[in-house]
Amino acid sequence: MRLDGPVNAVLLQSGLVEAIDDRTVARYRIWPFNNLFFASDLFSYVGSDRVYPVFPDQALSLWTQVQLTNCATVLDIGTGSGVLAILAATKGANVTVIDTNARAIEIATFNAALNGLSTRLRILQQSFQDCRRQPYSLVVSNPPFTAVPDGRDWYLHGSAGPTGQQVIDQILSRLSDLLSPALG
Repeated sequence: MRLDGPVNAVLLQSGLVEAIDDRTVARYRIWPFNNLFFASDLFSYVGSDRVYPVFPDQALSLWTQVQLTNCATVLDIGTGSGVLAILAATKGANVTVIDTNARAIEIATFNAALNGLSTRLRILQQSFQDCRRQPYSLVVSNPPFTAVPDGRDWYLHGSAGPTGQQVIDQILSRLSDLLSPALG
């Protein structure tokens, strides 16, 4: 399908679509959830830096968890599309968002702007191991958990070492350094 006129120009400029031959083609999947919108990669994108979507049933489960707390400062480790960070920001939290994947950082930044929450998120491309002690009231993560043998290429969003526990174990080992002293 080819869009014409100002709508096409805005979509092309935003990077949400691209022109291929005589067609306008979506570059991202956008889904609504609870008056918010989230972009992620299409399933057809096969780069190892793919940002995997969070499906509505998963978002509902994650949203329920975020609603259970009223936290002033949140650290989102391995943000992906930024869904957890954005949900926390809607509850009034100031959120530090980290991911090692540059594509995830771009999409999370876009999603924060799309939902009018850019000022509540501090988005950084780095490993959580590089985080300094901060007074975070809550640490959230939807970490990789797919067991992937050493030396095998896999999607960044899913690669969690040979047992599938590597990232989770690393996060758990640092929690006391990352949480507020009263909580850690």
